[in-house]
Amino acid sequence: MIRFSDASSGFSRIESVENHTEIKTPDKSSLHEIDSFWKSEFEKAHREAMLEPYDKLLEEIYDVSDDDISIDYEVSDQVKEILSDFKLTNWLTLNENKRLDTINKLVDTVSDELGITDKPKVILTTESEDFFGAYDPQKNTIILNRTGFINPKELVDTITHELRHAYQHMRAEKLETHEDALFRVNLENYISPEQNEDGEFINFYEYQNQYVEVDAMAFADKFTEAMK
Repeated sequence: MIRFSDASSGFSRIESVENHTEIKTPDKSSLHEIDSFWKSEFEKAHREAMLEPYDKLLEEIYDVSDDDISIDYEVSDQVKEILSDFKLTNWLTLNENKRLDTINKLVDTVSDELGITDKPKVILTTESEDFFGAYDPQKNTIILNRTGFINPKELVDTITHELRHAYQHMRAEKLETHEDALFRVNLENYISPEQNEDGEFINFYEYQNQYVEVDAMAFADKFTEAMK
C-alpha cells in the first residue's frame, strides 16, 4: 500500500561556515525573551554539532528491513478500547461525525502516548481509491481519504502510519538520540514514489524500504495486530 507522505521535511542540511545564516533576535522582545531565544539557538546549534557524520547516517536510512527497527511502544488498554469502535460491526453503526470523533480520539490518545504536544489536525478529502492518506508537516495535518472509511482496519493502519510520521518530524527537530538523527537525515533525503507514463511505480522498493517508512509501517502494525 502506498501512502503519499510528504517528500520535503522543511529541514535543510547543516550549512558550512562560508554559507552561514544570520540569526537575529525577534523585534520588540523583553530581556527575558531575548535570553530565552539565544538559549534555544545555542541548544539547537549544540545538537546539530553532535550529529554523527552525515554520510554514515545516510548509509543507515536506505534498504532497511523490519529487523532494523525497534519501536519502544505498546498499545495501551485505553487505545485498545478506542480500537474496538473500528471493528467492522461497530464501525458500521457510526455516522460520519461519530467516525470522525473516533478518529480524533485515536489521534489525540496516541499523540499523548508518543509525547506529541502539537497534535496533528485531521482533514478529510475524497480522492481515488489508491490514495489512503498523508501527513503534511508544514500544516501539521493528517489527510484521510473518505473512500478508505469502508475498511476501518485499513483506516487505523493509515492513521497510525501518518501519525508516526508526525512523531518523526517532531523528534527530528529535537535531535536528542541516534534515532532522531536517522529521522532527520531521512526526511532531508526522502524518496518519494515516482510513476512512469503507464502509472507503474518505478522506485517502489527504494520508497518503501527507507527508514522513516519502515518505521511508520512497523508502528502501524502494532495497532492492526491489536485489533485481531
